[in-house]
Amino acid sequence: MRLIITALLVLMATISMASDDKTEPAVKTNDTVSQTEEVKTEALAELKDKTIVYYFHGNRRCKSCVAIEEYSHEAIEASFKDELKSGVLEFSTINRDEKENEHFTKDYELYTSSLVLVKIKDGKQTEWKNLEDVWKLKGDKGKFSEYVKSEVNGYLKAE
Repeated sequence: MRLIITALLVLMATISMASDDKTEPAVKTNDTVSQTEEVKTEALAELKDKTIVYYFHGNRRCKSCVAIEEYSHEAIEASFKDELKSGVLEFSTINRDEKENEHFTKDYELYTSSLVLVKIKDGKQTEWKNLEDVWKLKGDKGKFSEYVKSEVNGYLKAE
């Protein structure tokens, strides 16, 4: 959500600067045009539909918690390079015990370290899913990876 708000603010500032600048030269240089377009492209990229994979942990982390984060990250990096690069998929690790992140515990009904998929459509969260089976599969990295890949694929393909 913070990224979306930041993107909107950058986009509004860019538009405002362009319309407020009364001393604009008759001909813009390529550098000015490309920098402005780059800012707009980055801002718009934050607004598009995407899936976010959050790994939530607390201040105290056990061996299993660390393994779940590691296995999740590896599975996503190995299977979704293009999606990550394009911004259609994001992976983020968040400490839910930090003051600014405490709301996630209520938002996603967290009670332990968790891997959560979040679908963003038109800049708004439309659904989410806690992948609770990561705890059952943590002892089998292959099955764990297949489970994560399957669930992420389902979210990426859902309209």
